[in-house]
Amino acid sequence: MELVEIPSNKEVNDNIVAFWRPRDPLKAKSENKLAYRLFWCWADADPGPVARVVQTRSGAAFGGKNRQFVIDFAGAPLDAWKAETPPALDVGTDKGKIVNAVAEANPDIGGWRISIELDTQNQKVVEVHARFMDDKTPLSETWIARWTPS
Repeated sequence: MELVEIPSNKEVNDNIVAFWRPRDPLKAKSENKLAYRLFWCWADADPGPVARVVQTRSGAAFGGKNRQFVIDFAGAPLDAWKAETPPALDVGTDKGKIVNAVAEANPDIGGWRISIELDTQNQKVVEVHARFMDDKTPLSETWIARWTPS
């Protein structure tokens, strides 16, 4: 699968596409049989080996200068972690500066929450990522966001 982001100047444009590229080129005038399965549901049919991002919120941080991101994660790999000992965070940015990053239990969803305060340092585009880790093993999928000034 190839994932492509088409440049767009408006957030409302549907600018992410995916396409399949076969390992071997398809031959002209030949038959190719393909099979696939689609699922429509509130939760994944197969939750996978890592916790999932279930909700994201973003807005101005207290004081208005920085950006605040709040990401909720839930899933089996995080179930063993107790509120008094949060899992390790892997949080970063390609530009700007992470001012504060905090992990806390979120009993409303039975998962964990990461709160990130980002100083964009007047950059035009900043990419931020976050995930939970256990030593070198990911406990959650990696959340990635691209921030641009509105």
